Amino acid sequence: MELLIELDLKFSRVSFLPDSIGNLKRLKVLKVAYTKIRMIPYALGGVGTLEELDASFCPHLGDEIPWEMWSLTRLRILDLDGSPIATMPRRINGFSSLKTLKIASHRLSPLPKLPLSLKFLAVVTAQFPILPDLSSLIHLHHLKVRKERCMTLWIPQEVTSPWKDMSINQLPFSLSTLKLHSIPQLLDISDLQSLSILSISECLTPCLPNVSHLKRLQELRLNDFPQLTEIPGLGELETLKFLHISMCDVIKQLPNLSKLKNLLRLELKHCAKLRAVESLKELNLLEYAEIRNCMSLEMLPDIPTSTKLETDWMPPEPTEHTIRAAKRLQLSLD
Repeated sequence: MELLIELDLKFSRVSFLPDSIGNLKRLKVLKVAYTKIRMIPYALGGVGTLEELDASFCPHLGDEIPWEMWSLTRLRILDLDGSPIATMPRRINGFSSLKTLKIASHRLSPLPKLPLSLKFLAVVTAQFPILPDLSSLIHLHHLKVRKERCMTLWIPQEVTSPWKDMSINQLPFSLSTLKLHSIPQLLDISDLQSLSILSISECLTPCLPNVSHLKRLQELRLNDFPQLTEIPGLGELETLKFLHISMCDVIKQLPNLSKLKNLLRLELKHCAKLRAVESLKELNLLEYAEIRNCMSLEMLPDIPTSTKLETDWMPPEPTEHTIRAAKRLQLSLD
C-alpha cells in the first residue's frame, strides 16, 4: 500500500504497528486513537510526508515514542490527548509546520520550547509548572490550560501556576481564545486585547483582573468561583455577545449591564447570593436569558419583550412580619 495517504485505525483492536509502516512514503494522516498500541515504530519517523498523527486516548502508549529519531517538518497536527506521555521531544521546536498540539497526561513533565508555527495548544496535566515562555508564539490563537483534579490531590492553599513565573509576558498578545481550568492564581490579562473568547473555571481567586480593556471580547464564561466577589469591568464589554456565570457562590450583584448592546445570550446559574441584575431592558439584541437556582434574587430583571426567558425563580414568600402587617391593614380598612 505504498500509495496510501490516510490510515485510520481508531477504535480498532490493533495493539501493534509493524515497521513496514515506514514504507508508506506518501502517508499524510495516521489515526490510532482509542487503541491498545504500546509503541509507535521508529520507522514512522522516516515518513516525511506525515501531516497528522492522532494517538489520543491510547492508555498503554506510555513513552514508547521514538521522538529523537523523527524529523517531521510537515507535521501539522499532533494529538496525544489522554495518552500517558511523560515527555515531549526536545526537538519539537524543529517541527516547523506544527499548528495544533494537544496533550493530556498525569505524568507530563514541563514542556520544552515549542515551534513558532503553533496556533492551537491544549495542555491538561496534574502538576504545575508545565508551560515554557509562550510569548514568542506570535501565531498562537487558542490556548487551553487545565489542571486535572482527578489526577492528583489538589491543595487549595498551594499557590501554583502553569507558568514558571506569573508574568503576563509569558503569553503572546495574539491570543483570541484563552481557557483556564483549576488555576489557583490568574495572570493580568488586560493586555490580551485580541481575546474574543475567555473561559475560566474552578478558580479560588476572590477577584478577577479588570476585563474592561478586552475590547474584542465576544464570549465570557466564568464557572465555579467559590470566593469571587466582583467582576471588574464587566459593564464595559460593549462587544460581548455571550455571558455565562455559574456557581459563583458569594457574588451579590452584577454591575450595570446597559452598555452591553451586542449581548445575544445571558446565562446565570447557581449563584446563591445574587440579589439583583440591572439594566437589561435596553439590550434590544438580547435573544435568550436563562436564570436558574439564583435563590436570593429579589426580582427578575426587566428584559426586552422579544427576549426569551427561562427561569425557575419564584417570588419570595412573605415573612411572618409582612403577614401581620397585611392583616392589620385589612382590619383598618374594614
